[in-house]
Amino acid sequence: MYKKPESPPSMSNRVDSRKAVALGVSAVVCCHNGASRLPLTLAYLQKQCVPASLAWEVILVDNASNDGTAEVAKKVWQNAPKATLRIIREERLGLTIARERSLTEARYEIVTFVDDDNWVCDRWVQRVFEVMTEHPEVGACGGFSTAAPEVDLPLWFERYRNYYAVGPPLGESGDITESIGMLWGAGMTIRRTAWHHLTQGGFRFLTKLTGEDHELSMALRLSGWRLWLDRDLTMQHFMPAGRLSWAYFCKLQRSRNDILVDVDSYFFALRAHKSGGLKPAEVTWRSQMWGVLRALAINVVRRPTKTFFPLSKRFEGDPDVFRIESYKGRLQGLRRSRRNYAANIAAVIDAPWLVSDVDSEPKR
Repeated sequence: MYKKPESPPSMSNRVDSRKAVALGVSAVVCCHNGASRLPLTLAYLQKQCVPASLAWEVILVDNASNDGTAEVAKKVWQNAPKATLRIIREERLGLTIARERSLTEARYEIVTFVDDDNWVCDRWVQRVFEVMTEHPEVGACGGFSTAAPEVDLPLWFERYRNYYAVGPPLGESGDITESIGMLWGAGMTIRRTAWHHLTQGGFRFLTKLTGEDHELSMALRLSGWRLWLDRDLTMQHFMPAGRLSWAYFCKLQRSRNDILVDVDSYFFALRAHKSGGLKPAEVTWRSQMWGVLRALAINVVRRPTKTFFPLSKRFEGDPDVFRIESYKGRLQGLRRSRRNYAANIAAVIDAPWLVSDVDSEPKR
């Protein structure tokens, strides 16, 4: 099933073939009914310390909002405009759709995604520009985030903080392509050259509502670009009280693992690159469904109470419940994707934007 492209594009070809896009930074805020969250998010963007020589803009993608999101943004930005604010209306609901629209609309080569609950450091715009210009092999970069909770964090939060896009522990800057292997959508910065390379090769998101961060990270890796994590890119991630309940977290895991079924194709493609091929039995919908049903059946027998009553107060933070809820989400995703599961795998593994030297040294 897996085959290597006959003539993978070199890094120099990818850079030279890009469309004429000005060198600068487009900071993108995708927002659905975020009028209450926007003022603080925009306030942190208004505090950016950006040299006069660096061109940048702010794009607000108003994703089918009906709460006056656009009007609030205009009013806030008029108080201290640091750059041009452009508001783009996108009626098709979904974070993936909104971010894809912004990549089409952005005026500059470097596009950084700042969610409407992200409060970025005052050097964010300047630093993403520096990282992406100093490391031409990097297709996307990200940073470190800390929680800014509305109420006290639950005791179990630290164990699962990465599922809230909080962390990782502050470390050294560097290439994370083969270690962590992915970047969160919150605070992700992407090079439009890399995006154009993917789309010119026929890339289309399989995920529609969310989950595009997993998909995009792996697509960039498969097309030969590198991922970077930078210690000077820091932000606070606002956590409203409603998102800090165990019931919400369980729902989040079911939803997340449902969506990640659509990203199976990329995991298989990466495995194929590393091993040189895949056994057909490994990648069938039937084998995946059998695996998750077996896991759930074992938990029904061994942990029936946790399986059927995961929201019980005594199970808050329980790692068994976390795994069981993840299995439930994957089961839901497999049921949903039965008709297109094989087609999605074929579309990624045989995609023309893949290169054969994913695990080689970074190209410069």
